[in-house]
Amino acid sequence: MTASLRRCALGLVCLLFACASASADSLVLKDGTTLEGRVIEQGDQYWIKLADGTTRLIPKANVKTHTRGDAPPPAAQPPAAGAPAATRPGGAARSDLFLSTKRRADASESTGIAIGVWRKFVATNPPQADLEGATAELANWQRMAAEGAVKMQSKWVTGDDLKALQAKVKTLLTEADDLFRRNSTIQALRKLEEAQKAFPNYLPVTFMLGAIALRTNKVDDSIRYFEQVIRLYPDEPLAYNNLGVAYWDKGDQVQAMLMFQKSAEIHDDSGIAHNMVKAGAGLAAAQARNAKLKGAIDAAHLLAAKYSIDTRKDWEREPFLIAFAPSRAYNGGPRRGGGEDGLERFMASGTGFIISDDGLIVTNRHVVDKAQTVTVLVGGVERPGKVIVVDKEQDLALVKVEMPAGKTLPFLSFAVPDAPNEGALCFVMGYPLIDQVGASIKITQGIVSGRPPAGTGADVLTDAKVNPGNSGGPMLDKHGNVIGVVTLKSHGGDGQDSYGIAISAGNVRRFLAKNNVKAPAPAGPNPLNPLNAEEVAAKSKPATVCILVTGKQ
Repeated sequence: MTASLRRCALGLVCLLFACASASADSLVLKDGTTLEGRVIEQGDQYWIKLADGTTRLIPKANVKTHTRGDAPPPAAQPPAAGAPAATRPGGAARSDLFLSTKRRADASESTGIAIGVWRKFVATNPPQADLEGATAELANWQRMAAEGAVKMQSKWVTGDDLKALQAKVKTLLTEADDLFRRNSTIQALRKLEEAQKAFPNYLPVTFMLGAIALRTNKVDDSIRYFEQVIRLYPDEPLAYNNLGVAYWDKGDQVQAMLMFQKSAEIHDDSGIAHNMVKAGAGLAAAQARNAKLKGAIDAAHLLAAKYSIDTRKDWEREPFLIAFAPSRAYNGGPRRGGGEDGLERFMASGTGFIISDDGLIVTNRHVVDKAQTVTVLVGGVERPGKVIVVDKEQDLALVKVEMPAGKTLPFLSFAVPDAPNEGALCFVMGYPLIDQVGASIKITQGIVSGRPPAGTGADVLTDAKVNPGNSGGPMLDKHGNVIGVVTLKSHGGDGQDSYGIAISAGNVRRFLAKNNVKAPAPAGPNPLNPLNAEEVAAKSKPATVCILVTGKQ
């Protein structure tokens, strides 16, 4: 089964604290670097103010020796990471709103949720004392996110401790795989259970245990494992797929169809489509008329058409497909996700593009739908965003970023034709796979290949490469004008290429007009000579933005 989205939070903010020093302390790092300045211990890290006035946070795991100078302790120390911060340096009291925000962030099961909480607080323009504290808290959580910190038994694990834990679990996985290959299944399961106990949030282990339980008819155990996966990774489509199989085996057809529908809503492929069509064909007559399942049944018909599945075959003889590995590429660290206050949360990223100089942005509905916080990277600067419109008919939405008074933004214009010609040169701009290839903008080139199958909700097909994170980004013509909004990609199985699918400029114009927004047109006639890829990128890059969201699944 194919890969799905993997999202992550970005950026580090420096902490600024004032402290006095008489003579320098020193830290000698394990890589041989020596740092001199005023050093203060903060739990599992050191805070150091260097001679040039800059400050750094150094994990103790990275420090070989710490030598104290003869300086007296400072009058006020910066707040320790994760500790309650009732006052800022200088003694000014925090507000009750700040303290309640900190309690919510500290109770989070995910660094991403905590980052979202503090970003939302900063966006409210709090008093200076609160802003300083919130900026420090945000920087600390972003550092922990960048290090892949994981919460285990109410304690956050990061740095060398996390690396050691990952190494232990990977060794157990290797041993389990070897035992499976030698048909020593019971011993292999024990290795997996040991790995799961050591690192409960490690996705591959929990996922495989759930799949094995499902294959061996231990349905309740399987449901328990996959529900754990979903609590931590609420946008993992193959966990919902396997839950659908488990509930079907348990005799709950309604819950099974809803799980298959959820899986397909996150990401569809031929395997998920197979299971949806099989389940739809096997529904009892009463359930086939169940209004609660109308959306799932309609989705099964749509996927059958999309993947050319023969709905007339003998589906009773067709097995359900069970995934034994999650769809996401997993780098050994926990993906940031999870629950807070019993609610499933997610983090995601996508692309958008600016269409007005005051910060109006077009993106996909599925990028910002259900978002509770929206952050837009405009020229590399994080700015809070607000969802203005989520369209019910097309996969389109409008987001607004507020800019300082008098500051305007570059924006993109739409091509004059409603739809591009087949064979036309095109470029796709966006922020795909930001956790794998970085948070810089990426551009791919291709041609307009034709029109996708009816029912996808989009009407332009391209062979330009499209990946998770491109959603909502512009498809551009040879003059740098928008000819479409990227919204999804086709399935690409073994030996098959995938295609990018976009909503044409004409359909986007109609969406904007419906919301009383005028689509910007080119300022003048197109130049006689087309732009090359480098020139299109230079023209379009300033107006193409990365959108980061946190939300509730």
